[in-house]
Amino acid sequence: MCKASNSEEPGAEKPHAGISAGAARQRAVLPRQNPGLRLYNPGIGRWMSRDPIGEEGGASLYVVSRNDLLNRIDRLGLFDVYGHTVFPGHIGILADDNTRYDYGRYRAIYTDSSYSGPNVLIRKNGPPASGDKRKYEIFHFDVCPKLDLKIRAKLESRFSSGSSTIPPAILDRLPEDRRGALADYERYMGTDWSLSDNCVTFTWDVILRAASEMLAEPSTSENSRAQREASQLRLMAADILFGFTTTTPAYVLNKLDAATSRFDWIQRVETGRRQDADKKCCGTGN
Repeated sequence: MCKASNSEEPGAEKPHAGISAGAARQRAVLPRQNPGLRLYNPGIGRWMSRDPIGEEGGASLYVVSRNDLLNRIDRLGLFDVYGHTVFPGHIGILADDNTRYDYGRYRAIYTDSSYSGPNVLIRKNGPPASGDKRKYEIFHFDVCPKLDLKIRAKLESRFSSGSSTIPPAILDRLPEDRRGALADYERYMGTDWSLSDNCVTFTWDVILRAASEMLAEPSTSENSRAQREASQLRLMAADILFGFTTTTPAYVLNKLDAATSRFDWIQRVETGRRQDADKKCCGTGN
């Protein structure tokens, strides 16, 4: 690392190229800001220290939201789980880069089935929008940033593993008006919706795998908070996926409700109507 010259204050940095000397002097009098993890100096337009997660957040240590702030935001650096219980209910996940993933039988239910259909993964920007008939409950997970990144990477990998086309044999089983091409934000996942393969199992399998991977890293054992959060989150995911209770969106949202009073890393930020009588999830609506 280069040392500062004798004419510079130790630790000082020069303004970005393109900023006039007058503007730089004017900004230099602004107080340094602390958003929580590291100091930001508006006088030089830079963070005063490296990204806490280093290069795991990308090659540039000064990028935020993939340099696409018109379409992406990083509210708190958290991932969210959201859901509603208006029949048939749904659970989805919003990654820390503000990309949401919804998994289910969005194309249609098969004409030869009363409930099953091809699983489609939808990837869009921003949280879901509540309406008059569908109110979402959203839960923030304030966990270790490395865990956020692992969840995001697994979601991106799942989307990339899907197909941009639905096989003809599958299309033939759908209503004629639902046999069109997939949109660029949709992927056919090669499976049929069932009680063991739906929005709940997709979301919490991603979380379980990310938390397990986090706990397997030697560095996690050196960070008591990261180890505690990953352990508690893995237990929660395992209970939802493998518990004795039939898992529905209402069950998941009730469990997350209870978790807000037990853990300091989860909070509910929006509450809507709940209908505990739902029996299925992942309907044909978006």
